[in-house]
Amino acid sequence: MAVDLKQFRGAFFEEAREHLAEMERLLLALDPTNPDTENVNAIFRAAHSIKGGANMFSLAEIAAVTHEMETVLDAARKARLRLSGAIIDTLLRGCDFVRAALAQAGADKPADGVRAAHITAQLRGLAVPDAPPAKPRARLELAWPGKGKRDPRKVKKLVADVARLVKLEPGALGALQADLMAQGKADITLPEGTDASRFRETLAFVLPEDCIRVPAAQADFGFFEENLPKQRPAPKPAAAEATKPAASENLSIRVNAEKIDRLINLTGELMIGYSMVRSGIGAAGVDHLGMALATVERNLRELQEAALSIRMIPIGGVFARFPRLVHDLSAQLGKQAELRIEGESTELDRGLVEKLIDPLTHLIRNSLDHGIEPPAARVAAGKPARGTIWLRASHESGNVVVEVLDDGAGLSRERILKRATEQGLRADEAMSEAAVWELIFAPGFSTATAVSDVSGRGVGMDVVRRNVRELGGHVAVSSEAGNGMRTVVRLPLTLAIMDGMELAVGNEVYIAPLSAIVESLRPAPGDLKSIANESRVLNLRGEIMPVLSLAKALGTEHACKEGEEVLVVVENGGRRAALAADALLGQQQIVVKNLEGNFGKVSGVAGATILGNGAVSLILDIPELMRVALGTEPHARAA
Repeated sequence: MAVDLKQFRGAFFEEAREHLAEMERLLLALDPTNPDTENVNAIFRAAHSIKGGANMFSLAEIAAVTHEMETVLDAARKARLRLSGAIIDTLLRGCDFVRAALAQAGADKPADGVRAAHITAQLRGLAVPDAPPAKPRARLELAWPGKGKRDPRKVKKLVADVARLVKLEPGALGALQADLMAQGKADITLPEGTDASRFRETLAFVLPEDCIRVPAAQADFGFFEENLPKQRPAPKPAAAEATKPAASENLSIRVNAEKIDRLINLTGELMIGYSMVRSGIGAAGVDHLGMALATVERNLRELQEAALSIRMIPIGGVFARFPRLVHDLSAQLGKQAELRIEGESTELDRGLVEKLIDPLTHLIRNSLDHGIEPPAARVAAGKPARGTIWLRASHESGNVVVEVLDDGAGLSRERILKRATEQGLRADEAMSEAAVWELIFAPGFSTATAVSDVSGRGVGMDVVRRNVRELGGHVAVSSEAGNGMRTVVRLPLTLAIMDGMELAVGNEVYIAPLSAIVESLRPAPGDLKSIANESRVLNLRGEIMPVLSLAKALGTEHACKEGEEVLVVVENGGRRAALAADALLGQQQIVVKNLEGNFGKVSGVAGATILGNGAVSLILDIPELMRVALGTEPHARAA
């Protein structure tokens, strides 16, 4: 029965993309002057795997390009072709073509045949060496037996015997004898064209067996293995070998993303149902089921954590694409820069991963274009000619923190203020540094003097903030003139489940993310002060912070009674504010539902959830509410 190969196309595309990512990573890490042989072999194997799959699915253009890449890499690994920066760049362009062709094939569109022919011709030209390399000459290794004092006469006799058999030049005898006396070992390079194997039996008649080593082989040159006796481990029983699992074995399976989403959703619905049951039992005053419910709750949480762990993936998959960006953009800008990656094993929600690519791309391009100085300028400033950009990820208080740092020139306060004034933004010398740095996020803002294909249109940092906000996160910038810039992006660990605090505002219940709450309190009469524009501030143990009425911010008719309200202190990006509510109803783990997809965007609201009584509760967008409280944005209003 014929096998329908179409069912395997998806697996091929996914594996091919993984091979491409690995090829690109290894190519960027290669030192052309001293390439790592294992890395070259790994790149070769990846290209070979892609070619085999492309041939299976009749993707001729991909097969042709990867075949020529394979040819170049084969010549390099067999020392018939010396690698260079230009060759590596051409191989990287081959990876670019294969990636684009895979995307086209996935959409059932033909690959770019003209581009394929062009890159194939370039690769074919690289595979022709300038001159045939000289065949390596065989070597012998002499080792003096034992560890005692070496007798010069015996060493001299050994050298003479070897010289007679190997026909060494007179000038090499002294060096050979000196090495044996000083180190107890020496290398001998045999005459060109000599086969080392012809000396094996001859030397055994003249020299002790443990004096001579012939290096183990490259099959191309007929070398034979060392003939020194070796201590070999005793063979293990076959049964034991068969039953013992490999120590490094790490089995994995591919799961369709829709199945994972369905599992997460069902787990969330189960939690909602449990909350309803518990709420009903509590209202009825039935207590004998408490222990059973506690067991069910524990099992539900374990199930929920297991389901969420499937959804979590390492951020390294996103980070892996940026070394190529730095490599290409550095050459385009005439700068020297390297990217250092830390924390690539940090895990976050699969739904966040792909959405991080765009903001991180803008941040790294910004560091290269505006931060890292040209080599001459860096040297003049006492810095290394090559700049460094760091890309870091870590977990912090239930959030994922991603940092982009550079050791470039840093932000110029004067230049930003000047450009902001020229572009009609509100700016003055009295602004704090934090407020000045905020100006770079304004739509259309740019310090570039000319528009290029890299910068100048003022869309980079604006896009970063907008995208990060859409993910429920926050972005902050700090800088020191001459010492670089640091951008910190904080994101929720997952978009599916969160721990929250229920806040009562009139007849409504809102959820505040627990990770953003510092403390809650009922203020004393002297802790609150009214200031201009009917605003209030809280004096919390000497720290002054704004107070925001949730009723006013969210546009409800209800107003909290002063003196009876509860304040919830929240923090975001190192700044604090107090939210005023009627009461705290308790802590609860909630299932986050997307509000925009089912209703629309509501200012000050990040999503919704279903409470135990079946009512819908809105989840507060703490970063946006804090910007309202701090006066950096107008009050949010319900849609």
